[in-house]
Amino acid sequence: MKQTFLVLIAVFAFVGCSKDDNGESNETGLSEIEMELVGDWYPTTDLEEIWYTYNADGTSIYYNSLFTAEGVWEIVEDNVLIEFYPDSDETLENWQDNPDLKHRVEFLDGGYTLKMINYSNVNEVTMKYRGGLKEDQKVSEQTYVLEFVTGELEDWVSVFAETTIYNADGTKTEVNTEVDREAKTLEVEIPEDVYRFDIMFYIEDASQVEIKFYGVDDGEVLHQETINQQSYEFSYVF
Repeated sequence: MKQTFLVLIAVFAFVGCSKDDNGESNETGLSEIEMELVGDWYPTTDLEEIWYTYNADGTSIYYNSLFTAEGVWEIVEDNVLIEFYPDSDETLENWQDNPDLKHRVEFLDGGYTLKMINYSNVNEVTMKYRGGLKEDQKVSEQTYVLEFVTGELEDWVSVFAETTIYNADGTKTEVNTEVDREAKTLEVEIPEDVYRFDIMFYIEDASQVEIKFYGVDDGEVLHQETINQQSYEFSYVF
């Protein structure tokens, strides 16, 4: 059974994927990296019906449409995640000596992406994506605008942006925006109750573009720069 379970985990992970401070917290007893790990993690950004749950008490759950497995987890060697999902005839005694899964872990994108490197094979890398908000995660409390101001545009020059907005309720919104050629400006609105967004901006002739990201109500500029490149990617976590 154990071998079948591990093979299925590997298959689902493959299909889904086709803080360096480890000091302990006085409040929880968990290290910073352990607190970062607590929550639900999905093998794709679509947050489909396959996920891992890591609880603060050291228990874990692996779920997919075929079965659910309950286990335990622990961080060792500062950044190594070990997991054990016992069969009915196995106990948890000394499970750390022979875990089922063992990966070096690294958090990306402000803690919303989990990079996992197989402890025995550094070339085997998988990504998991956080489901829902982190504890104490801020969300936008006003509308924000990401503004791209171009120069004169020839008729043949394509200018557009593709934006993924992550809402506080766990849903995502995909927004495609074209440039206003008369105003020589492309604007993307980020509404309230958003905790993160990713944007890819494209201008075919790679001419100069002035970028400004600011709050509509308070006018505070959170980011500003000038680019001279065909494509530009920007992510922000509130």
